[in-house]
Amino acid sequence: MSEVPVAKKKYASYENFAAECPWYCKEIIFNRASDLRTFEPIGGRDVLCLSTNCGKPFRIVGDVINSPHEMLIFDCY
Repeated sequence: MSEVPVAKKKYASYENFAAECPWYCKEIIFNRASDLRTFEPIGGRDVLCLSTNCGKPFRIVGDVINSPHEMLIFDCY
């Protein structure tokens, strides 16, 4: 049984969740509306790498839990 690796480097904003694919070693940006289909905080979720060179599964964890207006303010910085 193989484990799904967890992305170690990540960045979350109101519109996107960026994570480094552990297989491809490149940052993959997931749009919350179109790719993840939710604006709820992500405590843990299995995703597929969006790169055409990879496409392997990995897990994203550790989303920010701020309210939407706070996330927008933090994005301004």
